[in-house]
Amino acid sequence: MKNQYYKKDKQVRLIQHYSAINANGYPVAGYKYLVNGSVWAYARQLSQDQIFQAQAYGSNETRLFVLNYRSDLRLYDLVEYKGKYYTVTRLDTTDDYNTELYVYVKDAAAGDTPRQGQIEPADDNGRADQEPVGVGAYHGVHDAPQGVGE
Repeated sequence: MKNQYYKKDKQVRLIQHYSAINANGYPVAGYKYLVNGSVWAYARQLSQDQIFQAQAYGSNETRLFVLNYRSDLRLYDLVEYKGKYYTVTRLDTTDDYNTELYVYVKDAAAGDTPRQGQIEPADDNGRADQEPVGVGAYHGVHDAPQGVGE
């Protein structure tokens, strides 16, 4: 929608799933807020036509959030809105102008959500510092970044 104004009057929390190696050399995984506190966003449920179009391309998108542009949000991160978790399926900008970020999400599966008290606060710089991984997916040797596990 060109020249569409989105009133950012809803508050959402942005959560990143990370994995790291602890001091003993064992892999650990957890959840971390991208920023301490919430972020203002426009939120709406996708229309039935938009849901069908997404399904035609193999995605189960259900909602749209419009945020001020940020570069730290990635695919498979979580958006918490009204006590419910959503998994990011697609990120889009307005014709590459870094003003707004369109975040398309689907309902998070039960195993892909953090438990009560499992989410760590953001670091001092307001960002999660570990490498993000796909939420709820097992990441073995074949899924490791280049040079790891070879």
